[in-house]
Amino acid sequence: YQTNGDNRRIRHSMEQLEKDWAELDSSIEGHDEAHPIHAMHRDGHCHEAVMWYVHHLTKDVRELFAVTGIGIPMLSPKRHSCPTDATDGHAKVCQAYEEQVTCASCHSKTLAV
Repeated sequence: YQTNGDNRRIRHSMEQLEKDWAELDSSIEGHDEAHPIHAMHRDGHCHEAVMWYVHHLTKDVRELFAVTGIGIPMLSPKRHSCPTDATDGHAKVCQAYEEQVTCASCHSKTLAV
């Protein structure tokens, strides 16, 4: 995936990913947990985790997950839109979400709604 620029590639180093995740987390801190940006943020990470599980772990590792009881998140059928009251920080979460859910375009007959 890395060499041909495939969308399933891991785009950054672990250090950069952790930095990006921390920035996204801080973008939504202090907002009411009921605000839709929190669900968008969570669901984007779930899509990303499932994509990595499917495309970047070997069968042996996936089987190890299964026997040790490590759960894999379920994907939300909801397709989120950036909230109308989005701040600049929220816009970063919205952009990350759009990049994280591209798998739904190929792996489902319809886009999540």
